[in-house]
Amino acid sequence: MNLPDEFWAAVIGAVVGGLVAALLQLLQQSHERGVRQKERLEQQRTLAYSLIYKLMTISSTFTRVSHHLERSFQEAPEGYEPWQFLEAYATPHQHVSFSSDEMTMLLRVSVESFNDIVALDGIHNALSDTLVAYGNKREKITELLPPAMVNGRIGTIVVTHEQIMAARPFIIQANGIARDLRAHASRDAERAWKVMRALVPRINLKLDMKVAIGQKDPGEWLEVADPSLSPANTSRDG
Repeated sequence: MNLPDEFWAAVIGAVVGGLVAALLQLLQQSHERGVRQKERLEQQRTLAYSLIYKLMTISSTFTRVSHHLERSFQEAPEGYEPWQFLEAYATPHQHVSFSSDEMTMLLRVSVESFNDIVALDGIHNALSDTLVAYGNKREKITELLPPAMVNGRIGTIVVTHEQIMAARPFIIQANGIARDLRAHASRDAERAWKVMRALVPRINLKLDMKVAIGQKDPGEWLEVADPSLSPANTSRDG
């Protein structure tokens, strides 16, 4: 049976129309996937910047504390105990906490960097708490002992046996904390800077970023170079 031309024209039109509709749908889906992928990439980059700045804070704290401790011990008068010459920080260092999103991003970027970094915020916060504990012990000692007569940088106090015995437990604790801080601060500072140097190239490669870091004078903030970052963000004190 011969079918009229109109029938075939309708069939061909329906097929072509269906193909065009399917093609448009595929193009729309591809566009939406591209948009979602771009949004996810931007989210990952934002998390990367956030993590880098937190690591900058951690590295800065470790470096500043390490230099403060080393300078204090090296310049201490002979025969003095740590509590006598090591000054406490007037303002405690703020805690730093890595978010779960930052750690998920980091795990996708590099398992090795994840393993190196995952505990650094806890170490930093423990250091901050330990510095506060040292300050509290030292303050308690000064409350128990009479005021010192100061001559230049040297202070002299006259104490009774009862006073020194009352203060001795806090003196032992403060000295122990100070020596423990000195033993770990330098190592932690070196570790933080090392993992930062290893992380940045991995982030740049994985997330197509152009971050470059450089260290200023010891104890100063690390510099971050990237056209999308505001210069004001790299000049804060740690």
